[in-house]
Amino acid sequence: MRTILARAIALAAVAATTIGGFTGTAAAAGGVGVTSTTIVDGAGVLTDDFGDHADEMGEICRGCSNSGNTDLVILWQSILAAEGLLSAGSVDGEFGDRTHTATVQWQRDFGLAGDGRVGDNTWGAADDRLYGADGALVYYRPKSGGDGKVWLDRDSSSTLYAFASVRDKSGGCLQANPTTEIHLFKRTISLRSC
Repeated sequence: MRTILARAIALAAVAATTIGGFTGTAAAAGGVGVTSTTIVDGAGVLTDDFGDHADEMGEICRGCSNSGNTDLVILWQSILAAEGLLSAGSVDGEFGDRTHTATVQWQRDFGLAGDGRVGDNTWGAADDRLYGADGALVYYRPKSGGDGKVWLDRDSSSTLYAFASVRDKSGGCLQANPTTEIHLFKRTISLRSC
């Protein structure tokens, strides 16, 4: 049942993005603190959910041992794509040269030191752009505006995040097949064109 519901949410997210997206503010959910050390999760307000994992995951970066072929890198690359710094087609889970260059630009755009390493400050700035829509549906809204978005499903009971889709600023789109929880240190997300 959860898989069917998750697929329906992912399709609704893609459709909503196509017709202009949702608007809203960060919404609170039940629970307190971090509940998983292997899957992206969050509790309480949305705008601290990514930062909750800083101690567990360390930094992701070009050359870092935890930054090759992981769901967490897919999440980060999706944020970069939503901002127009990567294409959706470049989201591959590998933190290579293009991701490094885009990360430096993203950090500078957000007033951070452009070191290309995604750590506490970078995740903290990214989760400030999370917004809630229709309960468990959450999206990353780019600072730069436009149609780019990352759609996520935050389960209201377990507070675990699942990846639904990413749309870049030029309309390129990838979605998870099926919507899949975002693991910190391994690759479970399979992507396909929307």
